Amino acid sequence: MVRDTSGERLFRYRRGPDHRHYLICTECGLSRPVDSGPVEQWADTIAQTSGFANVRHTVELSGVCPDCGRRHTAAERR
Repeated sequence: MVRDTSGERLFRYRRGPDHRHYLICTECGLSRPVDSGPVEQWADTIAQTSGFANVRHTVELSGVCPDCGRRHTAAERR
């Protein structure tokens, strides 16, 4: 689950128990999966060192994709 720029929750169906993290463009909504290994390792370490069980996490990564970035740059030049 991620949130769009207005705060609405967006879901992406995934088969199986695993999950992924995505980088989402705040301009056009394009999403790309990212390597989430470091995040998963960090969450596992926090769970182990804190003594907590069943630790879950949510990570939202957003920015402006290359295409939208080029459009903004072109518009600024005009």
